[in-house]
Amino acid sequence: MTDLLKKLIDYIRNALGIDSPKPKPKPKPKPSLPKPTPKPTPKPTPKPKPVPTDKLTFRKGGLFIGNSPYVIVGAGDPEDFLYLPKSKQRRIVNKCVKYRIPLVAYLTMTHGGDAAWQDRDDMNPYRKHNPKLGLDPKKLNYFNLLFQRLDSAGAAIILNLYDDEAQPYSKNKNVITAQEKKYIEGIVTRFSHLRHLIYMIAEEFQEIMTHSKVVRVARIIRKIDPHHPIGVHQIHSPNFNFPRAGNLINMFFMQYNNADKHTVKRIMTKAVKDARGRYGVCLFESTQPGLNVYGTGKTALDKDRACVSAGGHVMRYQRGQWDFPDSDLKSMQQLARSAEAKLSRG
Repeated sequence: MTDLLKKLIDYIRNALGIDSPKPKPKPKPKPSLPKPTPKPTPKPTPKPKPVPTDKLTFRKGGLFIGNSPYVIVGAGDPEDFLYLPKSKQRRIVNKCVKYRIPLVAYLTMTHGGDAAWQDRDDMNPYRKHNPKLGLDPKKLNYFNLLFQRLDSAGAAIILNLYDDEAQPYSKNKNVITAQEKKYIEGIVTRFSHLRHLIYMIAEEFQEIMTHSKVVRVARIIRKIDPHHPIGVHQIHSPNFNFPRAGNLINMFFMQYNNADKHTVKRIMTKAVKDARGRYGVCLFESTQPGLNVYGTGKTALDKDRACVSAGGHVMRYQRGQWDFPDSDLKSMQQLARSAEAKLSRG
């Protein structure tokens, strides 16, 4: 029916001369645009590992220079070194340089401490021997010359700021006066450029400082020097008084007297285990039974080995003497380097 109607309409249109309407062309489909290729998600650029400082630091549970482990097997004439005649100081430094033996240097206050009786003004760090006048740059420059020789040879300088009983600013064990703060800041600012440096806040700190003051002194040091280790020495004990001081205090300088090699092995093994990598342990002041010094020769070397094999460090304490034979210094050097090589191999 629909087709007949369509034919009829076409007939009428032809009769009247009217063209039939052309069918509208179907619209061509628009070409679909190609989907954009998704860009690959860029992988996050890994942050570059920080380059370790070339200064001595405490990290990964040990002492390091850059990525190289550093083990202390050193010799000390602590209270007297900066009070000795300059000719003897130079001889000691030459020995330390030759064998890369770390050395203790106390900036001993002549207003207290074991070296106070010598009262040597030229070795006192103050102008005109007076803490109120501040640090003497000329004296610090001379100290720096000694320290730089040690530093260039890779020998650590353990720099102690306070000898026992030294309270030149206040007799109050908990107070840091304005002048005292300047003293600490001045010492750190002057010597922080040294690579092989460890700060020791005080010897037998309990005699002159509270626990709180030790921590506050460490904060003053750390604010200026973010790299070098900071330690403290305390009265005879294998147990560290600052086990949770974190980044502030990371070296335990132990005093343990009248100890033979067996005792040294026992106490150092326990102390290093107790540290759990939070701080280093250095047998710093120790005497041999029957002697008032650490000892020399095989007696001393056996104790050195006990300390190092336990994972610790050692400074041979000589209490105002310097009588180490070259054979001792060479054996100390060899022990330290052997331990460092072993640590490097993992």
